[in-house]
Amino acid sequence: MNMLAVISPSHEQLYREFFLKNLPADATVLEKHLQTSGKGDYLANDWQTGVTTKLRFALEHLDNSGPDSKFVLSDIDILFYPSLSMTELQRELDERKVDILFQAESADPDWHEVNTGFYIARNTPFVRGILTKALELCERSGTKNDQTAMNSILDPADYNAKWGLLPIRYYARSQCFPPPRDIVLHHANCTHSVAQKCSQLRRVEKYNHHPVGRFILIAQEMWAYAIDGRLLGLIRRRLMPGARSGPGAG
Repeated sequence: MNMLAVISPSHEQLYREFFLKNLPADATVLEKHLQTSGKGDYLANDWQTGVTTKLRFALEHLDNSGPDSKFVLSDIDILFYPSLSMTELQRELDERKVDILFQAESADPDWHEVNTGFYIARNTPFVRGILTKALELCERSGTKNDQTAMNSILDPADYNAKWGLLPIRYYARSQCFPPPRDIVLHHANCTHSVAQKCSQLRRVEKYNHHPVGRFILIAQEMWAYAIDGRLLGLIRRRLMPGARSGPGAG
């Protein structure tokens, strides 16, 4: 199955060191390389170019694919685990009888914010429509953020009818911590910089599958979480449930 990936120079290290490491054998990566300049920090100009290019790339892929054909779009700040099965991922989509399944931004079952950094979709008018609307909204916005655009477009009434969320074994750092033991991929979001993403993935890769190591991982992650201010943000969101803003999409 085709997996779309947009690679900027700032993210080349993530692509080589992590993304390609355990790439599923039945995944065919279709690459789009950008010639942007910058560090790729969250919401920086080159970051915004990257996220709008993802939307255009997906739409181009639909133009060149047959009706109802499936594809995956993936950010490259993702570490795949050998347990990831593209067949199982396709089964998730088929059994749920929806057109698109996004990674969940949160582990809270009542919070249906999507993470646009990883999703599986089929070529349908609904998918084409939401991608087109998200791109149009980004192009009209002062700050281009595909995840913000997509979450503003998706109709809650279509949840589990047209779109849905993947289980949290398709893990993103914004969901919870530590990762679930049945993890199949780790998306290093909830960060501001490429260096933070690399550090996060190295910690998880080293410690996650060792019982004692998970305690070390938790300690290291909480330290990293505290020193860049995200711990304070988490506490604020726990005390004020309505305050759910932050760098989760980065």
